[in-house]
Amino acid sequence: MLGSGPDRNRLLGCQALGKLRLAGSDFSSKENPPFKRLRQLSWKWRTIRSSTRVEGQPLNLLGQVEADAGIMDGKTRKGAGVALLHGTKNPIRLAKIVMEKTDHALLAGIGAERLGEAFRLPKANLKIPERVYQWKQAKQRFGKGDLGDLSKNLRLIRSKGQSLLGDTVGALAIDQNGDLAAADSTGGVSLKLPGRIGDSPIIGAGFFADNRLGASTATGVGEIAMRLVVSKSACDAMQALTAQQAASRTVKRVTEIEGRGLGIITLDRKGRYGVAHNTPHICWASVSKSRGLASRMHR
Repeated sequence: MLGSGPDRNRLLGCQALGKLRLAGSDFSSKENPPFKRLRQLSWKWRTIRSSTRVEGQPLNLLGQVEADAGIMDGKTRKGAGVALLHGTKNPIRLAKIVMEKTDHALLAGIGAERLGEAFRLPKANLKIPERVYQWKQAKQRFGKGDLGDLSKNLRLIRSKGQSLLGDTVGALAIDQNGDLAAADSTGGVSLKLPGRIGDSPIIGAGFFADNRLGASTATGVGEIAMRLVVSKSACDAMQALTAQQAASRTVKRVTEIEGRGLGIITLDRKGRYGVAHNTPHICWASVSKSRGLASRMHR
């Protein structure tokens, strides 16, 4: 799933979805539990995006990278998130370490990155020229007051001074045993205040998985997903509804309460998926052994 972003990145990102056939071709392996598949898919997806030059992360108001990620195992209902990462190449791998090797459910900043270093996770420069260009363009619009999603931030900076000075990849998986998993990764919204943590590392908001219900992951305005706990809500709905019905109902409820700004993908216990959004677009792909690859951009 690829959330909102510049038009060029959306088109390139959706073209890159077509390359996921190879990335998903080994997903039927018995030795490959679903949450491990998600980590592999996330890495392959980031690699594919790099080849189409839409890699990197959105920058905050100071022009810094602060990435978030999360992962959850539907069988054990264990999960974890990481936040405020500056140079971790694959944040989902780090979230998996937090889930499996610590007693915590959320780790952020320097402490999280030190844990990654202890496990020798690779580092990467996520502040690429294209993201810097997008950041400069966004700052110009921000200075003119043309950034509706961050209207409070704009008023805050104008009143308190310059000293205060996205897109999301989500994935769901189910294996032949019916074990579900969910994972997501993001750099957050461009021009966010430094230190802002969105929904992506928050269990129940940005992602959720439970074998008894289903799995879900969200994109869009993270504050909406957190306030309404949308991923958990969508999974609860799958107790009685299909994945598509649950996705549609969740987005309809969000629109009624909060307005526009959310996209969601769902996967139910029978392996059926759903996609819904009230944003201008959402790119998605599905891969299965029986049906192969399907991908498209919803408008």
